[in-house]
Amino acid sequence: MKQTITFVLLLALTAGCKKETDEKNNDSAYEQLVSATWYGETENGVALSACEKLSRVKFSTDGILATHIYLEGDGDCGNPNLNIRGTYEVDGNTLRINLSIGSSSGTYSISNGILTTTLTSEDLTTINTYDKEPG
Repeated sequence: MKQTITFVLLLALTAGCKKETDEKNNDSAYEQLVSATWYGETENGVALSACEKLSRVKFSTDGILATHIYLEGDGDCGNPNLNIRGTYEVDGNTLRINLSIGSSSGTYSISNGILTTTLTSEDLTTINTYDKEPG
């Protein structure tokens, strides 16, 4: 009986530590998310063009999202083609984005300074990667 109680206590302590570790990891990912301006690198595994890699997104701590999107065109990357603001919500690794042009939801992760988002808008799922350096 004493061994069973000890085992249950160890199991409870381990589960509690795991939950605390998961919460710290989620907090750390959120802190990384809002601590940087993120520049586009790939979309669905395909590298973006030099102009497109200037596209950036900034997640503010107040839930505001600002994007500046550059599109490949006449070679002039001087000004963004689109500036879109919206809101976002984070719950664990779930990310919900609301922009004036539509909404999407999915997951995000940050590993080795790379932000990866998998977002679905209507029936289209897009996997994008971002880093902290333009171009």
